[in-house]
Amino acid sequence: MLRSRATGQPLRTATDPVRHLPAPPVPTALIACTFPVEMVREMIDQGNPFFAGLAGADLYALPTGHWPMFSEPERLAELLARIGGPPTDRT
Repeated sequence: MLRSRATGQPLRTATDPVRHLPAPPVPTALIACTFPVEMVREMIDQGNPFFAGLAGADLYALPTGHWPMFSEPERLAELLARIGGPPTDRT
């Protein structure tokens, strides 16, 4: 299913220069599907470079594997809606 719905990545995403423009702050969140949230927290606390940008991020557990859009699409959509909602909706 993934292959049949996938599209190629445009070459220009790798060759065009990147411009960094000022942007409003956005919440940082991780939906942990492959690693348990507790393990992610430990790696953040230990300074693991893979998780360095997640210090202070909202962490959500969705223990389903690497492709939650196939295995748990409704739950993933609920989490994404909660993450993207007003700050009072994030718990």
